[in-house]
Amino acid sequence: MLGQVFENLLASQNEDTGQNARKSKGAFYTPRDIVSFICKESLREYLYQKVGNSTFNQGIDFLIDYSDAEFLARKSTSGADLWGVNSKSVTKKIVEALDNYKVIDPACGSGAFPMGMLQLLLRTYERLLKSFNPYDLKLSIIENSIFGVDIEPMAIEISRLRAWLSVIIDEPDKQNIQPLPNLDFKFVCADSLRSLSKGEISFFDDQELDKKLSEIRQKYFNARVKNSKETWKNKYYALTTGNVHIGESVRSEQLKSFDPFKINKPATFFDSFFMFGINKFDSVIGNPPYVGTKNRSAADKKNLEKEFGFADDLYSHFFFKGIDLLEEGGSLSYITSKTFWTIQSKRNLRNLLLSKNINYIFDTANPFESAMVDTAITSVKKDKARIENKINFFDGSDNLIEPKILEVNQNVFENAQNKVIFTPSVENMKIYDLYSNKVRMLHETWWDKISTSKKIEQNKKELEEYRNNIKPGDIVLLGSLTEGGQGLATANNGKYIAVRKLTKWANNILKSRPKKLKDAIKKYNISADDLRGYSNPECMLNELKESDIAEVFDEIKEKYGRDVFGQGYLYRLIDEEEIADVGTLTEDEKQNGISTDKSYYVPYDKGDKDGNRWYLETPFAIAWSRENVEFLKTDPSARYQGYKYFFKKGFSWTDVNSTYLKSRIKNAGVFDVLSMSLFTQVAIPDWYFVCLINSKFISFYVDNFINSTSHFQINDARQLPIVIPSKLQLKRLEKIFNTAIQIKEKQFSKELSDEESQIKLEHIQNNLDIEIANLYHLI
Repeated sequence: MLGQVFENLLASQNEDTGQNARKSKGAFYTPRDIVSFICKESLREYLYQKVGNSTFNQGIDFLIDYSDAEFLARKSTSGADLWGVNSKSVTKKIVEALDNYKVIDPACGSGAFPMGMLQLLLRTYERLLKSFNPYDLKLSIIENSIFGVDIEPMAIEISRLRAWLSVIIDEPDKQNIQPLPNLDFKFVCADSLRSLSKGEISFFDDQELDKKLSEIRQKYFNARVKNSKETWKNKYYALTTGNVHIGESVRSEQLKSFDPFKINKPATFFDSFFMFGINKFDSVIGNPPYVGTKNRSAADKKNLEKEFGFADDLYSHFFFKGIDLLEEGGSLSYITSKTFWTIQSKRNLRNLLLSKNINYIFDTANPFESAMVDTAITSVKKDKARIENKINFFDGSDNLIEPKILEVNQNVFENAQNKVIFTPSVENMKIYDLYSNKVRMLHETWWDKISTSKKIEQNKKELEEYRNNIKPGDIVLLGSLTEGGQGLATANNGKYIAVRKLTKWANNILKSRPKKLKDAIKKYNISADDLRGYSNPECMLNELKESDIAEVFDEIKEKYGRDVFGQGYLYRLIDEEEIADVGTLTEDEKQNGISTDKSYYVPYDKGDKDGNRWYLETPFAIAWSRENVEFLKTDPSARYQGYKYFFKKGFSWTDVNSTYLKSRIKNAGVFDVLSMSLFTQVAIPDWYFVCLINSKFISFYVDNFINSTSHFQINDARQLPIVIPSKLQLKRLEKIFNTAIQIKEKQFSKELSDEESQIKLEHIQNNLDIEIANLYHLI
């Protein structure tokens, strides 16, 4: 309950950005089933190692997994003997291991994981000990085994409160509750991702000082009288701040920032030895914050780069930090976003995890009520030597409580293209067996030469030679067969982009323009002079020509600011006759713009929110006048890239990947940054690639082996393995493509309804999927 209160309190905090704090800080309450699973598996792994005899693993499993009723039944049938021979010595060994167990959550939030581990350890002790006092047991566990860190002061307050309340429950004398333990050295408010600067002075490296600090932590934890607490607190200050003032180094400033007794703000560093008296831990567990680089300040990114050598999503850094906090042989278990499974920018994290022995991976899909992200639990063991390792893979994507349990060799992921992690299902393993080695070798040979437009241009001769030698049946990366670049970013769409009157988008503009004008008039005190003398904007919109209306909007933007109507708002409408015939344009007009005494608008592909497959009649056009083109080429706020591909036919796709990819043929015109586009450089037609990308197989391949996130970018497309088709295969696919295009053209011309088109296209899709499955030898 307190964990959920924390999440809701954090959600209500307003920051300067106007975001709620929960979203900006990536704090989400972890479901209890997830906490229980991670705690159990972490303790199990620890006890397996400490007992060091697999004969007793089944007994450890009974100890951890069984319910109270099942455990009592087991004990009664086995004569209270879990272990068989040497029962007492094994029990003693496990109790000693529990006494020495150290576990930390470096992003503990409201304390869900520390409290989950507290309850598990308490239950485990109770099952092993003949006599015990729950109150004393909990105090001992909290004092010796459990540690938490968080950057949020309120989180630490609630973590301490939860620990205190858990102790009160077992207070033997409810009429005379004793003062509670002091948790100032158990849960600390600090930045877990910043280390203590080494500096020239390490005052607490002195063994005598270390002993004194250790004594203070213990005495302060158990101090129940105010005077005693103050005494030990003052001794702590005398030992620390008295030494901190030696010099004014970065290190000394960091040390000054840590005050365990006041948590109104976090310490600017985290050092487990200084704060807890512990160098390394047996287990690191938790749910690190879901915060990307976009939500970090420039200073934060700089600190991350200094600390880790890179700046990325925070959960990635917590993996590196967590593994560093482990004892040799210790295990880390986190639930995080699973974006790191595939995407290129997380290759360093995959390298880190695969350099260790992975205990298990659990695809948990999305168990959170409020976080819009698919997650996975990852557990790795910190061993000096990497062994030939089998990974338990729990697939909970369909059923979190009863996941499918699969087993896979760790070297499967190590040998996969880009070292991606994927569910080792029968389908995926078949694809892996067929294409993994081929695609990995292609990637190793060509990726550095095709990963950007610039590199493709630099390696043009080598690529041409390679393309001239490919033959039917070969597997080739799509980036080796195509060129393409980022489209145009105008930095001021309203000024350049128009909507064709015959499209549904025009109706949206007609409805929104009056409100946009009224809102701007009210906010900026826009006068009638700015509206060509009209006091009523609706009258102006009804009486002026479209070209004059566009001028009014342009002038208001020029006078009151580019975003006066909202960022990127489109307001100009044009007739079909205002659009130039692209086929008749000269090379000079394509490159430098069209004279305004002619029709100078040209089709503008601005992406496709509707997600059309096969074909799209773009509702947009761009004013391709000489003046505009010259300005766009030189304006530093605009990005005039990819112009060598303007007015060329190619293929495109919707960048947002919802279940299945959506590719379409690209007509000649100009395109923007949201219209992901490639252009074939071989005799294979563009529509062949449209067919491939529209198949269910390629969507499946992308999701499992290239990019499991919701966006399919140009670099993802370049990694696609393409089968060079035979003439017969091309002919069969051409028939499918032409039929699909005819259906889409009739849909746009209203000869077919959307529903009729959908039914016909589903039939086409079935035929396409069979052809592609045969092409890739999957059936």
